[in-house]
Amino acid sequence: MPTRYWLKSISNEAGERVDARWTERHPWLLELVGSTRKMDEIRKDDLVILYAKGHQKIVGVARVSEPGGAALDPERVARTGAVHALSVQVRLAIPRITDRAPSYETIPGLTAGRIQGGRPVELSEREFLAGVHAIATSALPDGLDLCDAA
Repeated sequence: MPTRYWLKSISNEAGERVDARWTERHPWLLELVGSTRKMDEIRKDDLVILYAKGHQKIVGVARVSEPGGAALDPERVARTGAVHALSVQVRLAIPRITDRAPSYETIPGLTAGRIQGGRPVELSEREFLAGVHAIATSALPDGLDLCDAA
């Protein structure tokens, strides 16, 4: 099956805005992205852009390591506040959410209306690549762009 692309919000244990130092304060998010709903549509090896709920910033890119419909065991439910989860391998991340973290609005065609309700949003390959470009470019000094290297 072909790879599919997604945008998925991350939040803290209470389902609220993550701390700006999300990788320090919520390290489990580097391997487990929770949800109160099943995510059956997401398959192993799909690619996911992670955005920080409340900040509206793109903070990571991950590959799904297990299908998305798995219910969590009681220990993980207690730790994450989620009932269902995606096991992920984060490949690229902004460990501290700052002004340099790109807004999800840098992905052409992605609007607040598409991401309401906390459900994963399926992206086109072009939208996914725009998000990856935005997060990777945010690491560069002002005035440089990844396209300059080509």
